Amino acid sequence: IDMPTFTQIAVGDHLVSPECSMPLHYAIGSEDKTLRMYPTGHVGMIASSLSQKKVLPELGAWLAERS
Repeated sequence: IDMPTFTQIAVGDHLVSPECSMPLHYAIGSEDKTLRMYPTGHVGMIASSLSQKKVLPELGAWLAERS
């Protein structure tokens, strides 16, 4: 993979643990890759106040920078 990549990891995710997600992020060959970790769980990445205040805005800003 050599395209821009934005990896968002939920530290408390019990379905896709950070231990599984992080190696994939580091294996990506792109020079433009960003890793963000959030103190939430699997569902909290989308359905929480943290999601509304931080997770989604950071993703939106990252996409806007590359549009």
